Amino acid sequence: MRTYHCTLTDESLIHLRGSNIAGFLQGQLTCDTRTVTATQSLRGALCNAKGRVLADVRVVQLAEDHLALRLRRSIAEDCAATLATYARFSRIDCTADTGQWSVIALWGPQSTDGARVLGLAAPEEPNAVAGGSAVCVRHSPEALEILVPREEEDAFTAALRAMPEIVEGSADAWDALEISRGLYRIDRKDVGEFTPQAINYDLAGLVSFTKGCYTGQEVIARLHYRGQSKRRLGVFAPATSDAASAADAPPRGEPVVDDSGERVGELLRAAR
Repeated sequence: MRTYHCTLTDESLIHLRGSNIAGFLQGQLTCDTRTVTATQSLRGALCNAKGRVLADVRVVQLAEDHLALRLRRSIAEDCAATLATYARFSRIDCTADTGQWSVIALWGPQSTDGARVLGLAAPEEPNAVAGGSAVCVRHSPEALEILVPREEEDAFTAALRAMPEIVEGSADAWDALEISRGLYRIDRKDVGEFTPQAINYDLAGLVSFTKGCYTGQEVIARLHYRGQSKRRLGVFAPATSDAASAADAPPRGEPVVDDSGERVGELLRAAR
């Protein structure tokens, strides 16, 4: 198996600067932000008052008074504006990244070696963080995410290209890897469409049911303790191995039917 790298141009950051940022985010996100440290990141979600997901985020501490939320670029400005409405009461500056940072994906059996070539100590445990000016986050045993200042991106990319065992991949391939692991990312077309349970965020550890109140918590907790999600995300592979490109896949909303032809769901996303 080869090792790949690529810059994830569809990813961006929201920057929060000030004191007690984790305390502020505790009332905004579904995850327990008190566990975020310089060596530990956390995945969570931002929801509206109806308990519908506005964004999935990864919370990373870049400095003692600087936390970043990594999310899809298509929704970064809107989510930053939503958070900024409340952040100002806590004297926290909340802004969407305007090109100062890039996100690089590195995946495959030589991913740890690739990080070392970049001068980064690749952490071993999932969600663990290591680094200095650039930050390396462990996704899985063979997948890393690197947050790098834009002025360092070209040097990082050149160093990876110089390694014969690492080849340039694509964002589509990275998306396919995330989908295969059951990680559903929120894009603009998904905003406000799903509860965390419908896309398995509760099963994937993005929701804490013991942390206390946050926006949408009452609806999400009621669904967890008193009800049951009527819909759940499923991940499927085609029965044949000669699948065409993702561009040739059925469109979003295409019915999913069982062997008897009965509709059992609908397609949300396809990737190769």
